[in-house]
Amino acid sequence: MTSVRLRYYLDFCHKYHFEPSTRQNVSLFLNKLEEKNQNEQQKKQAAYAISIFYDSYICGIDSKGRLGGQGGDNGSMGVRSQC
Repeated sequence: MTSVRLRYYLDFCHKYHFEPSTRQNVSLFLNKLEEKNQNEQQKKQAAYAISIFYDSYICGIDSKGRLGGQGGDNGSMGVRSQC
């Protein structure tokens, strides 16, 4: 289900001409899910999927195979990555 939620986020960014790597767009996406009456669990699943995306794709992996981000919590529905 995680990959489906990420796909929704990427489609949302494409449709509205948002850059997926911009963290502000995650909040916009989660607001859109709320408008579409998605429950809290579904929004958390989406936030988790996007956090994995940020950790692996946006932050990148260093030469030793480690994720580039430090983790942590930015206070937005579990989207935890901070590169």
